[in-house]
Amino acid sequence: SPSVYIEMLYKKLVYVSVITRLFSSCYAQNDQAYTVSSSAAITCASGLDTCTINCSTSDLKSGAVISCNDATSCIINCNEKKCLQDATIYAEDAGNFTLNVSGDQCMKNSEIDVSTARYARINMQSGGVSGLKGATILAQDAEFL
Repeated sequence: SPSVYIEMLYKKLVYVSVITRLFSSCYAQNDQAYTVSSSAAITCASGLDTCTINCSTSDLKSGAVISCNDATSCIINCNEKKCLQDATIYAEDAGNFTLNVSGDQCMKNSEIDVSTARYARINMQSGGVSGLKGATILAQDAEFL
């Protein structure tokens, strides 16, 4: 009968709806954030969706070595003066690389390797006008810089 068929169809739709919600609630963004507080090396864990690295300590002059590893998106925020001075950043395996510079001479004399990154963006904000003074950017095979 049509009412039995409709009831069975309704039960199947409810079942599919519950299963869909169950699986969608199990998925979580695989993100991680790091803070540069010394000259220690920072390596983003393998397989991250987004790896965010923040440097907000003035005159840290870290000489830090940072590796984005294979993160889908790697974001580095350099917010204070000379915070990542003399740093070496490896972002060549990242899908998308973003460097936000707002600190004066924040990345002074640093080396940034985005040589084979798919997409690399550098944002210079008003306070970071001299943020890349003396920096070297390796981007010979990057798809977009």
